[in-house]
Amino acid sequence: LFLSLAEISEKITSGSRDWAGYYSEAGDLFVRISNLTREHINFRWNSIKYVNIGDGSEGERTKLATGDILISITADLGIIGVVNDDIGIAYINQHTALVRPINSVNPRFVGNYMQSSLGKKQFETNNDSGAKAGLNLPTISSLKCALPSIDEQNCAAEKIDAIDESISSLKREKLKYEIQKKGL
Repeated sequence: LFLSLAEISEKITSGSRDWAGYYSEAGDLFVRISNLTREHINFRWNSIKYVNIGDGSEGERTKLATGDILISITADLGIIGVVNDDIGIAYINQHTALVRPINSVNPRFVGNYMQSSLGKKQFETNNDSGAKAGLNLPTISSLKCALPSIDEQNCAAEKIDAIDESISSLKREKLKYEIQKKGL
């Protein structure tokens, strides 16, 4: 069964422009494309920005929730991230689409599917190339995802997460040995 992201989501939006005015030394996390990676659907935090925006409709519209799927929609298209429950208060910029799946969908399954070769092909096909690469929200809404039963989604997502953790562990171990070798 293939369904569009619009059919399996309660919300699809992107961040606002002009967030630079809200940058601060501390505050809420501001998630940007640089926090996403093609290696997996988890965030990388080597480049962190913070914002203080106060109350307002733009903040509410672009505030992240556990299970949100983030998709880069400008420059390096189709990089996927899925929000974990430990992120705290965070917002996105205009270069990132936010897809909030309905409760009966495993966001980690959908995120991994969109990062697969089938998902990547859709990003390449739908690129609004002109002066620069980009995807609009109607295009994001129309992207298709294979959707097996929720039990199968959960099983696949758990297995992929375990593989990703194993890869990360091996990379850390390799780095440790490389540092040790340089020391010798």
